[in-house]
Amino acid sequence: MVFPRLLILFSVFTICIFGCKKEDEEDTVDLSPIVDSISPSNGGHGTQVTIKGSRFTLEGGTTTVAFNGEGAQIISVEDTMIIAIVPVRAGTGPVKVNNGDEPTLGPVFSYIYSVSVSTFCGDGTAGFIDGLATVARFNQPAGLDIDPAGNVYVADQKNHRIRRISPNGFVSSIAGSGLAGHLDATPAASKFNQPTGVTYDKINDKLYVADKMNHCIRLVQFNSVTTIAGTPGSPGYVNGAATISRLQEPNDVQVYSEDADLYIADAGNHCIRKFDHLGVLSTFAGKDQPGLIDGIGLSARFNTPVSISFDSAGYFFITDAANHNIRRVDLGREVTTVAGSGAPGFADGFTPLAQFDHPASISIVNGLGFICDKNNHRIRTLSITGNEVSTAAGSSTPGFVNGSASQALFNNPTGIVKAEEGVYFVSDAANHVIRKVTVE
Repeated sequence: MVFPRLLILFSVFTICIFGCKKEDEEDTVDLSPIVDSISPSNGGHGTQVTIKGSRFTLEGGTTTVAFNGEGAQIISVEDTMIIAIVPVRAGTGPVKVNNGDEPTLGPVFSYIYSVSVSTFCGDGTAGFIDGLATVARFNQPAGLDIDPAGNVYVADQKNHRIRRISPNGFVSSIAGSGLAGHLDATPAASKFNQPTGVTYDKINDKLYVADKMNHCIRLVQFNSVTTIAGTPGSPGYVNGAATISRLQEPNDVQVYSEDADLYIADAGNHCIRKFDHLGVLSTFAGKDQPGLIDGIGLSARFNTPVSISFDSAGYFFITDAANHNIRRVDLGREVTTVAGSGAPGFADGFTPLAQFDHPASISIVNGLGFICDKNNHRIRTLSITGNEVSTAAGSSTPGFVNGSASQALFNNPTGIVKAEEGVYFVSDAANHVIRKVTVE
């Protein structure tokens, strides 16, 4: 008969549907780990952290732990507890547990850096001497940059020169006669007037200088120094072709992209300018009016921006000195305040409540910034993922002392550059030296 056969087929079909549905439901069961707590919640590298929760082990899966994205060594793992070791230079950020299913983010671990400070070049006396690190002298060194070979470039402000420090610490002068003024010529004969910013174009092997009191941007090459933007000796605010453009006390310049577009912290005009590879100066963000406004392009306001740093995500980070905070600009020209209350002072902690006093320079990589907090005589750290500002080294007392973070003293640190993982160079302006900061 047809009917019984149809009934049997319908029954088999129904069983298949519900059986498959049950199997699908079982496949979608959440097996990701649950993180309830971590202890301790702060510490340096090597700290043993106990992570409590559930579903930490999964049959056929491999359990891993990361602090702020940095993989950690696991001492022991059970289904409800893991003991892991904080990796070196992890930074502040969430703890992540992965059992082979979906990873889970737990509480934020506040990383405490181990910092030591030493003198790299200079003897602490203002002057001008080339040579070995121990005898070399600077006069209020400012901006720094580094090339792929490890040579550090220094805008030696009051010596009106550009200096170079080899990896072994030997100092030489590569541009500037030492006389304040403006002269495009051979590097040895050229003249600068208080250069404060320097950037090395790693793609095109060129060196750019923010020549502050000449109100222009200079290009230093092997056999020549030339002016490429701004009108020497004529401060102003004019966009357009290089020959008519004007800047006012540009404090820093950074090169971005293969086209070698330049971004300028035009401090006296309170804005960020762009000098493109076609030789045209424009305003990228802000306007020639001081203020503190987040916004897009010309609607934003700065107050004496003095330093620019690019991170790997393509953001520009700005030390907005007279606003006493750190600003961020994306390629869509949107400006946001990422740290600082806007009032001068000193306070570590949650980024909106943190306080700076004329932050002078920033170096940021992968969401972790090191900042020269000039008038606080400190090196500060900024964790974007952890929304936290902390002190890496220095105190409110100016001085010249090497040692651990708690011992070290600076005097108006002004420029900073990352040399390698865990190593930074700082221009300690009022001490007339270049310091080395080792971070672990």
